[in-house]
Amino acid sequence: MGVLVCINMTRTYLQSKGKQGAALVPIIWGGVGLGKSQLWGQVSKQIDMELVDIRTSDKDPTDIGGLPCPDTDKGQVRYLQSSQMERVLKQFDSKGNYIPKKRKGCILLWDEKDRSTTEVQNATLQLDLDRCINGRELDDDVYVVGAGNADSDMGTTPLSSAAATRLIHFYVDSTSSAAVKGWQNWATDQGLPSWSIAFADYRKEIFCGEEVEYTEITKCTPRTFVWAIKLIEECHKIGGYATRPEVIKSLVYGTIGSVAGQEALAFRKLKESVPDADKIIADPEGVSVPNGADSFGILYIATQHLVDYAYADGKEDTEATRAFVKYANRWPDECKGAFFNAALHRGLKVAGLEEFKTWDEERKAA
Repeated sequence: MGVLVCINMTRTYLQSKGKQGAALVPIIWGGVGLGKSQLWGQVSKQIDMELVDIRTSDKDPTDIGGLPCPDTDKGQVRYLQSSQMERVLKQFDSKGNYIPKKRKGCILLWDEKDRSTTEVQNATLQLDLDRCINGRELDDDVYVVGAGNADSDMGTTPLSSAAATRLIHFYVDSTSSAAVKGWQNWATDQGLPSWSIAFADYRKEIFCGEEVEYTEITKCTPRTFVWAIKLIEECHKIGGYATRPEVIKSLVYGTIGSVAGQEALAFRKLKESVPDADKIIADPEGVSVPNGADSFGILYIATQHLVDYAYADGKEDTEATRAFVKYANRWPDECKGAFFNAALHRGLKVAGLEEFKTWDEERKAA
């Protein structure tokens, strides 16, 4: 399940010494009554974590950020928090020592996120982005998630672009045959009568209702693209269920959109065709140059791969550089230029090589 990959990556981020990376906030969109909140309950139970379900639709900003209260003794403003928020915020004793909570972790669910006011959304966004609000921080064992109705219901408040591009979006499939089968499996486990389970399949059009076409609100930005890269690589690192196409696609499409996601996944696959660096070093004139419809994409990936290889560990391998220059000199002009420019930018010593001089003279004369 894609949401577990997000939680796993967030755990790595929160446990890192310098808090490198970013906490990922998955949100599930779907129609009323599809069990989105229940799904998060099942996820929290599966990973043995506490669940704090905050229905944002009936909240004010002070319910999230705290009620400002003047502290006359210290001459400052304190924020009084609700009992729900105290369960997810860091606690300190009178001496300022951190008091860890006795639990394996906690999932903070912003439920009905898009039925809240813009002001409440802005308050939750602070915790999504920075994990703090009004001087209070989320505990390091808290994982923020969300649920909403989106286009499936009236009276929702559209998310701002700032909010939409800070979330990983998942959409509940409720009308396909696979969705019906999934519900039937659940109904069987719950002990519902056989006639009701059969009805879901027999009168699917009544059981499922009309299909909802959700508006894609995520977009590809430098930040979300980095998330997509990390999610793809994390899935392959985890292996097993995480490498299923439907899992990877749901994560990538929910981060940068379906169009950008398809392009990114297709481009990553080209790396399988990149020539082996060691073979090039051994025989730069003999290793074949990729050709065909995908050849330019493969060579652009090869450019970065070979430049990185030649400058591994912060020290140039001059033998590798010379071999790679000879190999790249056989490439089409556009790709050759990309390689030489990347090599120069990295600081590889290519300017004195004959192949580079010839290319540079031809480029200036053009």
